[in-house]
Formats: sequence, structure tokens, C-alpha cells
Amino acid sequence: MKIVKKNKRAQFDYLLIKRYIAGIVLQGAEVKQIKAGHIDLAESYVRLQEKGLYLWNAIIPQVTYAEIIPDREKKLLLKKKEIQEISRSIEQKGITIIPVVIGLEHGLIKVEIAVARGKKRFDKRETIKKRETDRMLRRMTMAKG
Repeated sequence: MKIVKKNKRAQFDYLLIKRYIAGIVLQGAEVKQIKAGHIDLAESYVRLQEKGLYLWNAIIPQVTYAEIIPDREKKLLLKKKEIQEISRSIEQKGITIIPVVIGLEHGLIKVEIAVARGKKRFDKRETIKKRETDRMLRRMTMAKG
């Protein structure tokens, strides 16, 4: 999948348990905007409703030539079995569904969503510490070579 936009805060704020790739129902100009990389996934989330999974708060900016509702909910397309699996997993306390990546696969726009658990503050510190040590090790190996 060719990545169009990544939710950079997802890895930092959440522990990603299981990932799924879903199709998404879009309207006209939204497709063009997403392919150009104009979408904000930072505060977006996925909600399970009676009719399926919906992506909420993914903001696509307005263009002058088309009517776009910037923050309307967008239906995600998954197999029934996957939806049932996700609904069982979110019944647990502290589990949520978040979009991680939006990209193109064979010309179609796909959203990679993840069943995730929110990290505590000390988990975030651990992540930062690990990232810094990895960065330092990379610098040292580059300096030697």
C-alpha cells in the first residue's frame, strides 16, 4: 500500500494490538483531496454503529469547486467476520479503534485501522527513551562507518 497520510500520534499514544485494512466510502471531491494528501487523521477515531464501522473526525478541507462536509462520518468497508472480531475486542475496557494510515492500493483508497489500548504516561516515557537510544546508536554506527 502506498501511504498517503500517516497518523503520527497513533504509535505514541496507543499500543496497537491488531491491524485491519478497510475500504472507505467517499464522495466525489473527497477522493481527489485524499490522493493529494489533504486529510487530517490526528484527532480521528473509528466508532462501531449498527450498520458497521464509521470513521469520525477525519478532516478533509473544503475545495472551492465542490461541496465537502469537512468532518462528516465516512463508512468503512470490512468483511462481516472482521467487524464481529472488532466488536468483540472493543467490549474490553480501555480498547478503542483508531485509523493509523490512509493509502492507495491498486488505485483504491484504503484505511488501515488498529484495535488499540491507550498508553499511560510512563509507557510514553519508555517509548521516548527507546527512540532516543536507537537514534544515538544509529549516529554512532554512521560515525564509525
